[in-house]
Amino acid sequence: MKIYGTVTDAAKDKPLAKAKVELHIGQVELATFYSDKEGKFELEYDLDQYVGKELRCRVEKDNFEPHEVTYEIANEDIPLDIKLVSSVSKPEPIPTPTPSPSPDNKRLKLFALIGAVIVAVLVVIIIYFKSCGQPFDVTEVSIKADPVIYTGKCPKTIRFVGNITANGKGVVKYRFIRSDGFEHKIQTLTFESEGSKPVGNTWRLYGNYKGWQAIHILSPQDMRSDRANFEIKCKRNVRRLERIRLKRSPR
Repeated sequence: MKIYGTVTDAAKDKPLAKAKVELHIGQVELATFYSDKEGKFELEYDLDQYVGKELRCRVEKDNFEPHEVTYEIANEDIPLDIKLVSSVSKPEPIPTPTPSPSPDNKRLKLFALIGAVIVAVLVVIIIYFKSCGQPFDVTEVSIKADPVIYTGKCPKTIRFVGNITANGKGVVKYRFIRSDGFEHKIQTLTFESEGSKPVGNTWRLYGNYKGWQAIHILSPQDMRSDRANFEIKCKRNVRRLERIRLKRSPR
């Protein structure tokens, strides 16, 4: 299931990069990540166990009022378009009279404007050729388990939240791998520009277990994240064990 959306400035209708996005279901924090340069965010997450519950999305950014929306989870992708209102009030500038420029001043301003335009064009050309010569790569991949250590009733589902960072536009192929040798199906992640995207996965276990899960990048290069280690310690139901012993004891 995909959770996606865009964070924009409500007044200017412009995308806001690096806005902090937090996803919660009740008291459970699903993920925390940031919008990319175009204000977009996207998360692939298995939410089948939460169908019918309420997803809460809180977005924060410096100089803007925090905004929170809720969405009832169903068996479909979740679009979240967030508009933030600026918390900084700008005073109206006091107009000051300006003397009318002389012909010489007009000429100087024209030359300065032409020079600025030439410099801007050269900068754009340099950036373009630099980006064309840079191959698309994954620069960083990380993953963590939640919880890392669990003691309680079983079965228990361990959630894994990861981040994949790329240096530009392209498609990343990856999959989750586990300590028991199981490899999940290959998934794709599309980047429109340089930035990071969150990914997620779960693992349901029915007994004591100590293991790990990691992210294996298959394309554009072969790369693996550090292992997200975890441990499950199941508590037995003492009353149930006593009943079983009583039933098995000879009459």
